[in-house]
Amino acid sequence: MKGWVYIITTKSMPDLVKVGFSTKDPDLRAAELNNTGNPYPYEVAYDILINEPRNIEQIAHQLLKNQNFHENKEWFNCPIEIAIEAIRKAANDEIILENIYVELTVDWLDELIAWADEHCISEEQMPREKQSILSMTELNLFDNQLSELPEFLGNLTRLESLTLSRNQLTELPEFLGNLTKLEWLNLSENQLTELPEFISNLTELTHLYLSDNQLAELPEFIGNLTGLTELDLYDNQLAELPEFIGNLTKLTNLNLSLSQLTELPEFIGNLTNLTRLSLSGTQLTELPKFMGSLTNLTSLNLTANHFTELPEFLGNLTKLTALFLSSNQLTELPKFIGNLTKLDLLDLSNNRLTELPEFMGDLTNLAMLILNNNQLTERPQSIGNLTNLTSLYLSGNPIKSLPSELSHLSATSKL
Repeated sequence: MKGWVYIITTKSMPDLVKVGFSTKDPDLRAAELNNTGNPYPYEVAYDILINEPRNIEQIAHQLLKNQNFHENKEWFNCPIEIAIEAIRKAANDEIILENIYVELTVDWLDELIAWADEHCISEEQMPREKQSILSMTELNLFDNQLSELPEFLGNLTRLESLTLSRNQLTELPEFLGNLTKLEWLNLSENQLTELPEFISNLTELTHLYLSDNQLAELPEFIGNLTGLTELDLYDNQLAELPEFIGNLTKLTNLNLSLSQLTELPEFIGNLTNLTRLSLSGTQLTELPKFMGSLTNLTSLNLTANHFTELPEFLGNLTKLTALFLSSNQLTELPKFIGNLTKLDLLDLSNNRLTELPEFMGDLTNLAMLILNNNQLTERPQSIGNLTNLTSLYLSGNPIKSLPSELSHLSATSKL
């Protein structure tokens, strides 16, 4: 049986195409749809005359399944060119008559594929099949030595995750602002000195990675990205933080390590949902009291700062499971450390500790205790209660012998 496979469009749904079949003129089918109350007319953009049109339609639907609109059987979120390509592929050179009623645009997908080939982008990172490209929600261009990006990447508006880390980007093109569905954007390990304002369009972002760039300041619009749960600013040139960071109250992970910060602004205390905070390698010499309000923290990294003592309010952070205090100038541990009974990792290496207090024995959940390169001369008897220890590091201390209490630590595998 002969019939038609057609593409119908309407201005009221500019991103959608309808792929259907009919044994009568497709214009009559469009006229039927025009009685459904749509403010703009339905128009036939393309049709073919072919044998077994229903079978051809079903094959085309299968080819376009990744562009299916809300599981609607006949409407697809794709350019007309892609729908035509699917119908032609389904017809397998059996087309009797073909009509194109619209002007087709230049196929930017061919240019994108040529760009990917020229830059040796692997097919694992960028598929070469057009329908696969259009259906992508994730694009990973990690480590390709890219110094600029092609404009047609801005057409990949279905993207939810974009990774551009470890390239040579010095600036970001404005068309990336079209990718308004992005939830994950990784720009780490480039050469960015500033962030363009169009980033503020990406209001769906939950993860933003900016580590290992050359940012000296953050623009005010970052405060508009209130959906962010993770913000990585590791190893930039930030000497201060703008107040609008305090608007990002959904943050659970904030990395400010290897910055030029000499103090933490008070608004950081607003970020009470934080579970991970990294401040290693900054210029901090003391911690502000408001940090005691960050009671949801489970991991706190204070490695390689200039702390000579720890403030008592850290004892409020009773949910901590990992505390990194390596490479400071600590000579003793305050008693409140014994309150942190959920700790399973405590790193005190590269300090100036001469002894371990008895309350260390209260940290019975510890699985890893790192004490390398201190000045411990007395045998750390207090750790005899730490029956969950699997790793204990003591090298670089002038300890001549280990206490008999360590014989109780049957789980300890590394000394």
